[in-house]
Amino acid sequence: MTPGARVLILPAGIEQVHIIRKARALGLFVVAIDPDPDAPGFALADVREIGSPRDIGRCVEAARAHRVEAVVADQCDYSLFASACIADQLGLRAPSLQAAQLTTNKRLMRECVRRAGLAQPAFRACRTLDEAMSALDATGLPAIFKPVDNRGSYGVSTALANDEVKASFYEALENAHSREVLVETFLEGTMVTVDGYCFRPDHYLALGIASKRKVGGRRNVDMEVMYPAELSETTIARVLEYNRAVVTALDLRFGATHGEYLVTADGTPYLIEIANRGGGVYTAPIIVPSLSNAPITELLLRNAFGEFPVPSGIEAAPQPRSTVLGFIDFGVRGTLASIGGVEDALAIPGVLAVHVLAKIGRALPDITHGPSRHGFVIATGTTPEHTRALVSQVRDTIRIRVV
Repeated sequence: MTPGARVLILPAGIEQVHIIRKARALGLFVVAIDPDPDAPGFALADVREIGSPRDIGRCVEAARAHRVEAVVADQCDYSLFASACIADQLGLRAPSLQAAQLTTNKRLMRECVRRAGLAQPAFRACRTLDEAMSALDATGLPAIFKPVDNRGSYGVSTALANDEVKASFYEALENAHSREVLVETFLEGTMVTVDGYCFRPDHYLALGIASKRKVGGRRNVDMEVMYPAELSETTIARVLEYNRAVVTALDLRFGATHGEYLVTADGTPYLIEIANRGGGVYTAPIIVPSLSNAPITELLLRNAFGEFPVPSGIEAAPQPRSTVLGFIDFGVRGTLASIGGVEDALAIPGVLAVHVLAKIGRALPDITHGPSRHGFVIATGTTPEHTRALVSQVRDTIRIRVV
């Protein structure tokens, strides 16, 4: 990787600002592509291109036009798939197209994991309501309905009774790019995430393990991600072993991974989904490095240029220090008129990041999927109680006015 080398980074939203900034710090020439002309990453890039990561042809065209030598995507499934397609066509380095297919299509993922004999919820892929109703014979109720290929919890809901099946099916169908819906058995337990990295094809490490708290009801939206997972040492070891088996079954050999699992009361982990990218909302650039000392953004860039360093001092999961990703619901509704106190919140010791997702001039939404959450906080402390208190302190420090 030499100064002035050209890299395409996609997209250029808030989650990509860190990697664009790192690329510039390393002396790279950054071409950024995003459908939003006001994407925050554009201000840091050398060249900006307007285009959606779902428009593969447009992304390949931009890569060719600017003679890029590398392509990097992170924290976005659409962009991960686009980067794999670009790399495949232009002879660059990225997660393989097979890995991208398996980790962005939940049906293909589940079929692969089933062939490997790993535990996962009973599931059926459906294209019609009649097929969905028939699927309930195998999955039972409650059942999870989700698009086969989307992100951010769009279209995901739980049907608790027969009279909710139709609404859940069509909500999932409307958000499925392939027009295919996955119906899955609802399992009780603790949601767990495992973040890892393929330093080389034969050298994979889990770098963080967390447990989640969610909003209840039909839509289980993440509201807290706590590291390390609040589980027994034995169960954590079992989840980490299972995560490695999933990574192996899907043949993930390049870059970051972000796996989500449901752990039942007896400690059995079940795959919910896994991505061949870093976890979103700053999990990859802030949380994982703070836990493990692994410089994820720099590693992604160096790998894309064919360099595969394994930095010294990496700490594998689980680490003892407490770190939390806490999401904010301001608890009021109405049109957001003003926001204040964010800088004061960032100055609180132990607070690593604060971001308000809600937009001035727009209604504060009910929280029905990931992007509808009002904001988030990343904080680190001595105990989970300490870090949760920091999240509450940040929420109380931020001042909003609604009309």
